[in-house]
Amino acid sequence: MSRDLIFQLSLSLHILAAIAAFGPVFIFPVVVNSLRTGAIPQPAALEAIRRVVQYVVIPVGLTMPLTGLAMVWAKQLDLLRTGWLLAAIALYAAAIAYAIVVQLPSVARLARVAIDAGKGGQALHVEPLVQRTKLGGIYLTLSIVAIVLLMVVQPGGKS
Repeated sequence: MSRDLIFQLSLSLHILAAIAAFGPVFIFPVVVNSLRTGAIPQPAALEAIRRVVQYVVIPVGLTMPLTGLAMVWAKQLDLLRTGWLLAAIALYAAAIAYAIVVQLPSVARLARVAIDAGKGGQALHVEPLVQRTKLGGIYLTLSIVAIVLLMVVQPGGKS
């Protein structure tokens, strides 16, 4: 199999993974807004967001380094000479780590609190957790946008 074919296949899989993993993230603000209007029950919406992040965003997002490495190998890129790619990799690593370590546990806790409150449990003061989750979502969304821009524009040189 030629390097060019490996690159084309890896690029296709990389783009599909990006769409599958990060596309749903852009819908979360709509879901959250629906919570405010009462259009969607809070426990169901928060649990749906948690499941999408846990079972789609993170697992599919974690496949992207494999296709990325395959593209680097196929194009024989010198990573140290591609600042745009190093920047995108750093943004990706920080974002995926944040999603796993901070965002997913925060959303899971909010979902548990909402479910417990719906069952007659005590509603806890969760405003700091809500705020952290909201800001985390903004950070992750902006990271995705920045990574996409770096991949498309490739400032400093095309590969």
